[in-house]
Amino acid sequence: MACDDMDNLDMYISYHDNDKELMLYLFDRLEKNDMKVWARDKENCEGSKGTAIINAKIFLVIMSPASMGQGGCSDEVSLAYISDKPIFPVATKEYDEMKTSLNFSMKLILSKINWVFFTSEKDYKTTFPSVLSSVTETIANIEEGTHVGTADSINDELEKPEEEITKASFRIFSKWRRNTRKYQRKTEKDFWDSQFGSKKSEVSWIEFRKTFLAVYDKFLKKKFTEDRISWLVNVAYGDIFRLNHQITKKMYENFAGKTTDSDPDSFYYKLLEYARGKIAMRGVFNMDSTVRLDAVQSLGCFKNATVVASLIDLLNDKDPNMRAIAAIAIGKTGVKNQRIVGRMLKMLQDDDRLVREAACISLGHMQSEIAVPYLVSVWRKEIISHVRNAAEVALGLINSDQSREALRVVQVLSQEMKDLKDSE
Repeated sequence: MACDDMDNLDMYISYHDNDKELMLYLFDRLEKNDMKVWARDKENCEGSKGTAIINAKIFLVIMSPASMGQGGCSDEVSLAYISDKPIFPVATKEYDEMKTSLNFSMKLILSKINWVFFTSEKDYKTTFPSVLSSVTETIANIEEGTHVGTADSINDELEKPEEEITKASFRIFSKWRRNTRKYQRKTEKDFWDSQFGSKKSEVSWIEFRKTFLAVYDKFLKKKFTEDRISWLVNVAYGDIFRLNHQITKKMYENFAGKTTDSDPDSFYYKLLEYARGKIAMRGVFNMDSTVRLDAVQSLGCFKNATVVASLIDLLNDKDPNMRAIAAIAIGKTGVKNQRIVGRMLKMLQDDDRLVREAACISLGHMQSEIAVPYLVSVWRKEIISHVRNAAEVALGLINSDQSREALRVVQVLSQEMKDLKDSE
């Protein structure tokens, strides 16, 4: 079936040019089974790849040393992940050969998913039927299901007090992911109860970290380098426990769930899942991403509390480009509440002019009445014309009685200043 439009797109195939032969084989076989497939550079596949990923029901990635290397498909995989697509990895090499090609982000995102191997011509005939069966079943499940989350429900969730917001950030991204675990402790007790006792209400971060590594370090070292393990532990400290020196059982349960539940490794696996989401967001929105613009423009198609919470985290990124992109992206989601607007107002004072400009536009998209006097102040005091222009555009986007009056005054003053300059 032709893919000359994006409606009802069944599958996106991600591949490197080195793997074009396998892509063409899969594309043709799937099309012959009445599936609407999109692949880059394929005839009749119009539109941008980012939009195609977001619109497709499922995402198939051909994994090879080339596609997983620098300049490969990592940003496409990351976008598929945060837009909650079922991901089907098709590997051209055996796992032991492939794992050395996977960077940290791809290990996190793809290690949990069952892979299919096309390592020889024989696999083309013997393996494809199982791929087709799995894809067909997944599409049927998607079509029977319902989408969750609206802007209003996200606002409600993110409006909660700071200590409650973790529940939005830590929601597991999707229901379709197979929860196959290669590691599980031989105990029925939760990590907290087994290590600290069910009656202990808090421990120091130093004790928690030491205990966590004592229990899981050996397994982590099989998968990750020392610096990546340190990053993962720092994610727990900074994102989950908010840099608190004392870790309470309530903080722990906000993230991992009640310790009375039957899953002994809930904290560990939810930490990995959260890290996947965090690193996928960076993969999509970093300045080298080939799908960043499509993601920002189409966020309304897959907005959920997890994505919005991750974008809010990116507002604190050290890279000003990342802060600017996150600000624009949040405005595009249509989500607004007191907490988010407050963050944007602070960003009007950011040291970087692109961030200030992005914050103006984001507040405009949010149509925030509260922001009107702040935007007028930016227009009056900002020395960089691009930022002043962004504040003026934002006033127009808000389009309320107050903003229209402010915009009228701004435009009158702008004209008067122009006339004065012209008369000199």
